[in-house]
Amino acid sequence: MAELAAARGHGKRVAGRAQRRCLQNRRGTSKHTAGDGIGDQKTHDQEQLARAGEQDAAVALMEKLSSEAPSVGPATLARDPLIATPLRNNERYQKLRTALELESGANRAALRSREE
Repeated sequence: MAELAAARGHGKRVAGRAQRRCLQNRRGTSKHTAGDGIGDQKTHDQEQLARAGEQDAAVALMEKLSSEAPSVGPATLARDPLIATPLRNNERYQKLRTALELESGANRAALRSREE
């Protein structure tokens, strides 16, 4: 029982850190700047939120990551098991994943047409 309580406490701390970084990114007060791997940090934040049970915040961040420039690739957001597994039963995530898969397919088709 003590281990379960400790795990829950750790999850809340992780979610709190991820939420603070998300807020900093929205406000523009983050330590990160474009080109320094911020997409990786934001994706990591999203993974942490999802694993900590903060599904609405995780999906909201995914929506933001998939639509702002520079964006995180749709295949990463839709297929990465660290992202997809904790959210697989979330209806909002399923809708977003469908849209991301369609975008990924359109990107593949566009690349193929350039190669021809």
